[in-house]
Amino acid sequence: MLPVAVLAARPMAVLTRLTRASFVDVLRQEYMRFARAKGVPFGQRMFKHGLRNAMPPVVTAMGNSFGILLTGSFITETAFAMPGLGKAAIDAIKKRDTPVVMATALTAAVLYILVNLIVDLMQPALDPRVRESQV
Repeated sequence: MLPVAVLAARPMAVLTRLTRASFVDVLRQEYMRFARAKGVPFGQRMFKHGLRNAMPPVVTAMGNSFGILLTGSFITETAFAMPGLGKAAIDAIKKRDTPVVMATALTAAVLYILVNLIVDLMQPALDPRVRESQV
């Protein structure tokens, strides 16, 4: 539990602040006032209209936070003596094992690129404005 808490503390704080800021911005939009005037129930207004439209910047930030989690895992795995990519990289650096260092760096880079590709592919599903701009 402690390694997870150490890794997740910073990204969780950043994502929480971004989610709140984005949600407050969405709540100030004209369509939210219109939905309230039409009598849309509070829960539906908050989740279906509000949170759904506040999520695209948060999902993008999640993709970028993956890099922080990935690089932070190098130190966390070493500090807590947990096996993983980070500990293997640090051990290889200490032993001056260049092929292993290069392999772990390449693996981390590929993972980061794949996560950001998935986030970019999810954007049209989350934001209809992105979908319309691609037509």
